[in-house]
Amino acid sequence: MSILLEDAREMVTDNLDAGISCPCCGQYARRYRRKMRSEIAYFLLWLVKKSRQNPDEWIDVRGIDVRGGDYAKASHWGLAFQRPNGDKSKRTSGLWMPSLLGEQFVDHKVKIPSHVYLYNNEVVGWSDESIGIVDALGCKFDYEELMSNQTTAQI
Repeated sequence: MSILLEDAREMVTDNLDAGISCPCCGQYARRYRRKMRSEIAYFLLWLVKKSRQNPDEWIDVRGIDVRGGDYAKASHWGLAFQRPNGDKSKRTSGLWMPSLLGEQFVDHKVKIPSHVYLYNNEVVGWSDESIGIVDALGCKFDYEELMSNQTTAQI
C-alpha cells in the first residue's frame, strides 16, 4: 500500500492525542498534556529562594531533594531555564536560574496555564485554565491521567 506524504502527515496530526506510529518511519508520535505539579512548583520555590540568596549566579540542582528530573518541566512554562552545557562529557549542566515569570509566579503576582501541551518535547499549546503557586503545590502526579487517551482541548 502506497501512502502520500500529505496523507501521512494528516493521519499523524489527526491522531496525536491518542498516539500513533508514523506510517512513513514507524516513530511513535503523541501530543502530551503535562500538568503543573507540586514537584515542579516546589523546585521553583527552592530555586527562587536560592537565587535571591545568590543573585546573578546559576544554581546547582544537586542541592535539592527532587528526583526524576520533573523539575526540568518548569522550563516548558518559561518559569526557569538551564544553563547551556559546555561539557560534552555530561548530559546537562545541572545549573538553573529562575526567569522573571518564575519569580512572579512564586510571589503570587501571576498565574500560569495549569497544563502545557507538548509534541516532540516542544510546547505546542496551553490549557485555558490558570493556576497560582498555591494551587500548583497541591497538584499531584496522576499517571492514569497522563497516559489516558482523552481528547485534549483544541491547541
